[in-house]
Amino acid sequence: NASDTDNHQPNWSPAGDRILFQRRVGNADVWNLYTMAVDGSDQVRITTGQSDTDAAWSPDGGWIVYSSIFGGLSVAKLFVVAAVAAVGGGAPLQITFGEIDEDSAPSWSADGKWIAFESHAPDDRSPAALWRIAMRVPFGPCGADGMLCDDANPCTDNDTCQNNICAGTPSVGVACDDGNPCTHDDT
Repeated sequence: NASDTDNHQPNWSPAGDRILFQRRVGNADVWNLYTMAVDGSDQVRITTGQSDTDAAWSPDGGWIVYSSIFGGLSVAKLFVVAAVAAVGGGAPLQITFGEIDEDSAPSWSADGKWIAFESHAPDDRSPAALWRIAMRVPFGPCGADGMLCDDANPCTDNDTCQNNICAGTPSVGVACDDGNPCTHDDT
């Protein structure tokens, strides 16, 4: 097209006032997420990762879940970012972990308590498994950067505010509950 962009996977916001989509410029392998008004105006870049795809709105329209290799990951994992159009989203929060399988195609439950997604080996020939994870949204807006907070995730510690989002560091070796009834001995 005239803008030299490739735009994919449009999704209406729950309020019907914005459209979320992924875009790359030219033939680059770098995809980022954008929102725009329904008439095509007010285009706002939400992410600045290396490969941000498969985005979906939370039921309240306040959050976006997506698949990415943000931070140099070797395989795509799921991230959540605030859907704040005026400031371009904010810091992404990684919500799935591991170094073997790619996580993609996330979808929020209607009540906002779960995210379903597919996970598969990165070779595109392996079958995908469907998973769901509990989504706790108290990681929402908080105070000044560095302020102590509680992201309500027992599998993280050192929770602090980062770009108006409460986020913690994954606890290594500490017993916790990841909210997935199909796993046990969570650490």
